[in-house]
Amino acid sequence: MTASSLRSAETGERTGQIRPLPLSRRLSVLLLCDDYQGHANTVLDHIAAFTDFSAHDVRVFNPIGMTRSRHLDLDEFDAVVIHYSIKIVSEDHLAPAFREQLRRYQGLKVQFIQDEYRSVNDFTELMRVLGIRVLYTLLAEPEIPKLYDETRLPGVVKLTTWAGFVPKGLTEYAALPPARRPIDIGYRGRTLPFWLGILGQEKAWIAQGVRERAGRYGLRCDIGWAEEDRIYGRRWIEFVASCKATLGTESGSSITDFDGSIEQRTKAYLLEHPRADFQEVHRALLRPHEDNVRVTAISPRIFEAAALRTALILFPGTYSGLIDPWVHYIPLAKDFSNLDRVVEKLRDVEFLETLTERAHRDLIASGRFSQQAFAQEFDGVLLQYGARRGKRRKLSYRLACLERPCAMAASNVRESLHPILRVPQDAVKAALAVALLLMSEGGRQIATRYLTSRELRRSAPFGELLRDVLKLAVVGQTMHGMRTSKKPFRMAVRLQADEGRIVFESLRGQEPGPGAGDGGDDPKAEAFWRRFGSVVQERRLQLMVWNHAALGGNVRYRLAPFAGLTVCVGDYDMHAFAGLVELARRAPQPAWAFLSSMLHRRVA
Repeated sequence: MTASSLRSAETGERTGQIRPLPLSRRLSVLLLCDDYQGHANTVLDHIAAFTDFSAHDVRVFNPIGMTRSRHLDLDEFDAVVIHYSIKIVSEDHLAPAFREQLRRYQGLKVQFIQDEYRSVNDFTELMRVLGIRVLYTLLAEPEIPKLYDETRLPGVVKLTTWAGFVPKGLTEYAALPPARRPIDIGYRGRTLPFWLGILGQEKAWIAQGVRERAGRYGLRCDIGWAEEDRIYGRRWIEFVASCKATLGTESGSSITDFDGSIEQRTKAYLLEHPRADFQEVHRALLRPHEDNVRVTAISPRIFEAAALRTALILFPGTYSGLIDPWVHYIPLAKDFSNLDRVVEKLRDVEFLETLTERAHRDLIASGRFSQQAFAQEFDGVLLQYGARRGKRRKLSYRLACLERPCAMAASNVRESLHPILRVPQDAVKAALAVALLLMSEGGRQIATRYLTSRELRRSAPFGELLRDVLKLAVVGQTMHGMRTSKKPFRMAVRLQADEGRIVFESLRGQEPGPGAGDGGDDPKAEAFWRRFGSVVQERRLQLMVWNHAALGGNVRYRLAPFAGLTVCVGDYDMHAFAGLVELARRAPQPAWAFLSSMLHRRVA
């Protein structure tokens, strides 16, 4: 069943105009969402579709990071909507106290969900516990039973929606014509976890393939897929509007992980083989699961590009059946075999203008995918299922919103300073890593060896070495009992001396793990560190890894009690200290002295 089939007569057809509802039909709605202003535009625009365009009275509440609210009263509302920015299975997003409030609430409960390809069983079980009545999914109607059959979600109304909509502001954006734009192809993607399958890797593959080949065509490209390359806010819109064309792929995953086991096995394999690429992991683990349930959807980036009249160069796909090759986009073969023709069309100004105008007409000017159109359909669904009447006064809601003003103020300050702080933060991290290296005698010896050995610099790139140093410093602070994350965790050190492997493992809680204390006179700890030292000093170190998967997310290097630098552990919440391992093989004594000082150990 699609949302459009449930439109109420009061909301009218998709005219793009909001028709006010009679007061007797207007419902009060609580939207649980993460409205942090540092999110990508598509998240904030999706939230704005509710608050700016619904004819109902929609109020926003952000529960992330809160253990409970002393004031929030759900009975003040006719319906509660859980936005996809709130991951209900995460206690950091939705604490047990909020879950219990939702479970007891008797009004209409609506769930919007994205990233539906992971932990399906956990999500559906919790939706049953919470009593979700309406589920908005990105799956096409025929595909819905593959994930959400009556066994998993009995009696739940399942509606197909899009991942995002056309923001009103973009329809009025005055973009330059293609011929006057300075960038031929612009793109920002990201590297996604291997367990999402081939489809998840295509966001990076299309960027890598085009950038590798752009030079031979003399193309002016601005293409990136690393996390530090990403662009947010108004700068993102200006970037897309400065490009003649942008790249794209279908969103989603070609592997669905129902119980989390595929993700766990992949992480375990990467822990054993941290330098394995996707093809190796796919052959070893993922191939049998490829296309078990394919979860795909058109990306909101497609709508953004169409609104800004930026041409689309896309890998072929279904794109929710909304766009067609050579009609709305230029198809790029996944082996890049037709790149000559793609570039030819990119240089054909008349063709580009016709293509972009057609995409704008069908996706934007039609109004079918606007925030207003979505809000009208959403309003009709609430009227059909939201018969309960909540309290008219919202005093408790107003008090609940006052419980997080400091956190929100800090968030707004960080966002306003983000364009200023972004580059300096990277520079500060690099300077800090250099300082940490030079603080100990072992580090200074390593620096001397590094500067005088071309072979060493070639085998351990400088940037890789600095990342290793900074992340090792966070490991050391954690082992020393310092708080480096909002989530309390301890650091275990696991040593496989025969194989030359050392694994730092983040574990939930605060009790010290094996080898994680300060040593003292404990003979077991001293024996452990002597073995650790012998592996390094005897040039037997083959692998050193930090496994942060049990917690996930970023950590902080503590500069002062109330100040620190955010540090990304790495892809898949793991980091292999490849640069330091290479140094340990070539300069074992200084390396051990440096490791000991960084980990707050006495040199054995």
